[in-house]
Amino acid sequence: MASKIALLIGLSVISTGIALSALSILENDRLVRSMTMVTNEILDHDVQNKLKNDELSSEIYGKAMIDYMTRIAMPPLWDLNYRTLKDYADSMVQVPEVVAVAIYQEDGSVVAGKPMDREKGGDLNLFSSDIVRNGDIIGSIKVWISRERVKSLKVENEAVKDLLLSSFQDSSTHAKTQASSRMLLMSLAVTILTVLISFVLVFYLINPIRKITSAIRKIGNSSTDRSVSDSGNTLGSRLSELRTYLESNTSTVGDEASVLSDALIRMATLIESHVAIHRAVSDIMNVAAVSQTKDDFVWNFVRLIMRETPSCMASFYVARESDPKFMDLIASVGLPAEAPKSIKIDQLEGQFGTAIMDGKVKITDVPPGRYLPFRTMAGNIAPVQFITVPLKSQNKIMALFSMASLTSYPENYLRIFYLVQEGMNAALGNMIAGERERELVQELQAANQELAAQSEELEYQAGELEIQNQELEVQRRKSEEASKLKTEFLSNMSHELRTPLNSILALSRVLRSEGKERFEEEELQYLEIIERNGKNLLGLINGILDLARIEAGKEDLELKEFNLNSLLIDLTDSLRPIASDKGIQLELSLPNKPQTIVSDIDKLNRIISNIASNAIKFTESGGVYIKVLPGGASISVEVEDTGIGIPEEDLELIFDEFRQGDGSTVRKFEGTGLGLSIAKKYADMLGISLSVKSEVERGTTFTVTIPYQNDVKKEKPLMPLQMEEIGIESSPTVYVIEDNLVSSSNIRRILVAHEIRTITFSRAREALDAISIAPPDGIVLDLMMPEMDGFEFLKELRFKTHGIPVMVLTAKVLTSEDKRFLRDHEVDCIMYKGDVESRILVTKLRSLMKNKAT
Repeated sequence: MASKIALLIGLSVISTGIALSALSILENDRLVRSMTMVTNEILDHDVQNKLKNDELSSEIYGKAMIDYMTRIAMPPLWDLNYRTLKDYADSMVQVPEVVAVAIYQEDGSVVAGKPMDREKGGDLNLFSSDIVRNGDIIGSIKVWISRERVKSLKVENEAVKDLLLSSFQDSSTHAKTQASSRMLLMSLAVTILTVLISFVLVFYLINPIRKITSAIRKIGNSSTDRSVSDSGNTLGSRLSELRTYLESNTSTVGDEASVLSDALIRMATLIESHVAIHRAVSDIMNVAAVSQTKDDFVWNFVRLIMRETPSCMASFYVARESDPKFMDLIASVGLPAEAPKSIKIDQLEGQFGTAIMDGKVKITDVPPGRYLPFRTMAGNIAPVQFITVPLKSQNKIMALFSMASLTSYPENYLRIFYLVQEGMNAALGNMIAGERERELVQELQAANQELAAQSEELEYQAGELEIQNQELEVQRRKSEEASKLKTEFLSNMSHELRTPLNSILALSRVLRSEGKERFEEEELQYLEIIERNGKNLLGLINGILDLARIEAGKEDLELKEFNLNSLLIDLTDSLRPIASDKGIQLELSLPNKPQTIVSDIDKLNRIISNIASNAIKFTESGGVYIKVLPGGASISVEVEDTGIGIPEEDLELIFDEFRQGDGSTVRKFEGTGLGLSIAKKYADMLGISLSVKSEVERGTTFTVTIPYQNDVKKEKPLMPLQMEEIGIESSPTVYVIEDNLVSSSNIRRILVAHEIRTITFSRAREALDAISIAPPDGIVLDLMMPEMDGFEFLKELRFKTHGIPVMVLTAKVLTSEDKRFLRDHEVDCIMYKGDVESRILVTKLRSLMKNKAT
């Protein structure tokens, strides 16, 4: 019996041990399956959270990109600036993860970029948005972003999950094997132990494992019905509770449970770290998504860092738009007063140097004794660690963020900032570009408003100017009409005054030359007085008319190339009789070579003639000496006399109109005082310089400085002035066409006296009829005649023949149009009535006929 009882007890003990071993193995298997299932569920849930966070980050990134492109594409799309749109699209394709960008017009046509081919598209996210201006859709934009990064993160998370699960399974299998072995040993030991010890052992082993299983199941069931936004927080808190429980109960369980607890602690710590990282990344990207401006983003980010991290100070520097070489402190918390308010990027100094140089997140440990103090009520405390995050846009540093802590930062902080650096680059770059765009839009609006105001003002001024222009046009027409009437009056007055004066002078000369034997000496003196006063009157009329034309702007320049020596020879020959009558010398000194210049020959002759005539008039004894002095770019003509001289105080007044010294000078030498005034005005028109030096009772020297060249188009001279006598074979025939019988008789008498056969005509039509029958060798033509004037005569003459030389002898004031007409109709010589010397008239006429004959 005892043996049976012992056997029974032994069998009972053995069966109990076997049952306990089997129960332990079953519980162990059940625990492993339960933990494997829960771990797999936890890891799956963690992977899903990571993927959702990555999807959310990708969605925020894509929306930020499409929003940024919509804002910058609107102005050039509205202005049809496709070049700028193409540059925007090309630069956007260079952004990481952006595969393609296309900008469409309102009709759907692509104006920039290139749409993604559906067959080659792959796994992409498409973001599109309308481009709206003033409430109207003017186009649209599409951006294709690659999902390769999300896919790679998914593969990475799956790999991490498989690694953790495999590690857990290996640990569980190892624990199971050890537990089975020990259970066998324990079953042998149970045979010598009492049932009570067996129950105690069972209770000691099973109860902690059941508690662990219960805790794991709670973790598995904690977030099945929660949203994505708070699932990470709940999972992290549950894992933290599990880790705390395992750490506090590890010492009270067996070795197998300890191994299992250690594995669970490592797994919970790793999962908790990943959850914290993704939660931090999500918080930072949410800050970027909700911020509207650069300053909002900077301050929101600093607040987030100070709230969620153990940092004691933080700073955010952003590059200046006006000078990108400098960064200004935009937001800061906890910095001492001596902290830099701005930094220079290219200096690469201090903690920012390495971060700026390589563009990577840096953690800097602060050596003891080298720190910026953090002030507290207990005194200054030294931070022990800094984290510096550089932010880039288009490979250029645009911002720096730095934070410091009194303790070392967790290792996962570096990974967090690595993950968010790229997203922060894009977000801050978009905000800076958006602010710049808004500023440009505001400036453009202000400029448009200013332009609109200026446009209204210009329209008003244009209206005023139109009214003024109409008034000016009326005044201009009146002025032109008055000028035309004045010109006609001067021309008519010139003709009406010069013609009778010419007759008086001609008759007085005839009477003096042919009545020397019939008239007494006193009567001859009367004739001389008549001739002298007639010449003076003619000079006065010519001077007043010339001055009136100059002041009215009716004097035109006719620049041509001629020999200055020939002009001075003719001038001297015409003045020599006057000098001889006064008993003084008139000498001309010329260089050996001809002096060719470009000027108005008539006006230059008038300038030098007026000066030389004055010199002769005011010289009682001695002489007048004319010298030519060639120079570099100009040539000078000096007119020196030994006359009465000019007082120094009167030198500045001699070129004024009607100025002629004091009253005694006027009474003694007569004259109107217009000669030098007209000479000065002509000189100013031709760019000629006049200077004068004088000593009273010793004489005066005038210097006329003439430039060799002139830019105005040169014209053919009317006639080369050759004063030597020219012989013509046989007696030439000249037709004199003049309606004034006195003038025609005087000209006929002069020409006949020089053996020139002369036929006079009082009507131009009669002369044309005679020319068609017997053409003359030359014609002397007056312009102002009844029925057919000289201009009409020249038209019909040149229509019939071109070989007959014509000399115009007129009292009419010729305009530039008149002179151009005469030149076009082959008139090579023009002389004015009144003071024509007989010898000069004959010489010029003979020279004209000889030139035509050759």
